[in-house]
Formats: sequence, C-alpha cells, structure tokens
Amino acid sequence: MNAHNNETKATGTNAKPLDSTKLAILNEIGKGEHEESQLIEELASKIGISESEVHEQFTALVDRSFIETTSDRPCLRPSALSVLNAVKTDGRESSVVERYEDTKLRGKVTSGVGKGKHFVGLSGYKRQFQEKLGYTPYPGTLNIELDDESTVQRRQLDVICPIWIEGWSDEDRDFGPAVCHPVTITTDAGRTYEQVHMVYPFRTEHDQTELELLAPDNLRETMGLTDGQIVEVNINEL
Repeated sequence: MNAHNNETKATGTNAKPLDSTKLAILNEIGKGEHEESQLIEELASKIGISESEVHEQFTALVDRSFIETTSDRPCLRPSALSVLNAVKTDGRESSVVERYEDTKLRGKVTSGVGKGKHFVGLSGYKRQFQEKLGYTPYPGTLNIELDDESTVQRRQLDVICPIWIEGWSDEDRDFGPAVCHPVTITTDAGRTYEQVHMVYPFRTEHDQTELELLAPDNLRETMGLTDGQIVEVNINEL
C-alpha cells in the first residue's frame, strides 16, 4: 500500500496533522495481520519505506498516544480510531473503523460456575470497575458461548486498545489484570441493554470461545434470558 500525499488533522490534544506515512501505519496495524516480531519489517514492505523510517514514525505515534504497546501486540487508541474514521477510503476496502463497527458477536447464553460473582466482588477489581467503567457491576457475569465465526472476530478485536483493569495484591495473594471493551447486547426478540462491558481476566479458565459480560443489573433477569438463548453482542466503542 503506497501512502498518499494528504494530511489528516488529529482531534484533541494531539491536533498536529498526521502525514500519510503515519496514517498508513495506523491502518496497517488496524488490520491485525502483522506479527509483533516482524512488525517493523512488514510495515516497511507494505508502505514502501525503510525500516528505520517506520521505526521513527511508529515511535512518534506511540509518543503522541495514538498507539499503545502495553500488551503483546500494539493496539490503536481512541484518538487513532477517530483520525482513521475521518479518512476517506478508495472504495476497494473498508476502513479500520468501518470493519470493527460492523463486528457483531453471536452466541448462546450459558451457565457459569459462579466464579464471576467472586471476581466482580473483589475490592481491587470493584474499585477499578467503578472508576473506569462508570458503574458498580452486578455481582456476577453473563456467560456467552460464541459461535465459530464470532470466535474468529473476537480475536481480531485485539487491535483496539481495551480499558485496562490493573492487577493488584492483598495480604494473601496477587490478582492478575483484566481488560474490558464496551458493548451492547441484543436478543433475537429485539430487547437491548447498552451499558455492558466484555471482561477478560488474564487468569481465567475461559478460552476465546466464551464471553463474560458485566453490567449494572442482572442481565438474565432484566432481559429475561435463559440458557441456550441466542444473543448478539455489538462492539460500540468506535
């Protein structure tokens, strides 16, 4: 992909325009196709510039808070998504934002083993949920078993920076970090609940096929959900 000679102005505190090379780097990272170990080399090949130039531009994007490198792979912060949303596509492929706005995860409601209630109620997590999600979650999570297509789509969401819930310790043990993404849940009957977050503790027995959802209310009771019922989880952070 060759960069065009245009500049797009970033919003917020980093209002200096982004040049075509930086936009190309953001867009390529947003595709989620590049391994971390070969990221600079692959970006240089895709964009058509030297590896040293890619490294310099990538570092500048990190410094300006468009990219976060806290996790194993770089992810795009909201400021980057805002900029990419303003860029017109050439009609041959959808933009990063358009691809992820269309993400709809489908699966069936399942019963957990009760660990969600314990996890949500732990003081170090509960305090951060209140501060970072804006509400006190109902003590428990709604478990969704994803279909095969949605499992693949969920893995692709790693390119969007999550809400980080930091690990913490008490007198007895250490507790690992977790990540959250804001979502909306909808039943096949059209009932919708908007203030929901996917939560993924780093220390969990669940794999990528199962979602755990947080909300201020008991989602089972509020939405009349039963095991086996199909629901749709829409990514709504973009």
